Amino acid sequence: QKNSVCTEMTGFTRLLASRGAQPDGLVDSMPTIIVEQASREATRGFQVINRPWTMSEMLKGDAWRARVVEDYVFVAETDHLILKDIPNRATPELNVAFFFPYMSPVPREQAEVVKRYFSGDHLTVQPVGPSPALMHV
Repeated sequence: QKNSVCTEMTGFTRLLASRGAQPDGLVDSMPTIIVEQASREATRGFQVINRPWTMSEMLKGDAWRARVVEDYVFVAETDHLILKDIPNRATPELNVAFFFPYMSPVPREQAEVVKRYFSGDHLTVQPVGPSPALMHV
């Protein structure tokens, strides 16, 4: 809130997934929650699966409740460049995420990828990535 008193984004916590939930060289530089990374069997070599896995693992523990005091969290990746305050359009009933039309489960080729990692009805998978996203906690 230093640059804009109107922003709703006030804290920062890095989520680190590592083998054995081991810290790295940055944990002393920034607030970090560490979780076990997904196994090769879980990701089937597709490391992007580690992102939602990591979020799920974080929510299973108690460290995030002590660290994250806000009502909403913004999930971003290290290569996201944020140039303006992002309005919070999430509500307690509705999370929001960026729409990625190329991730649609409808075309046959993409449906096959979704079915590989999701055992439910592939048509219920929304074409959004794990980030950027805003959600109520």
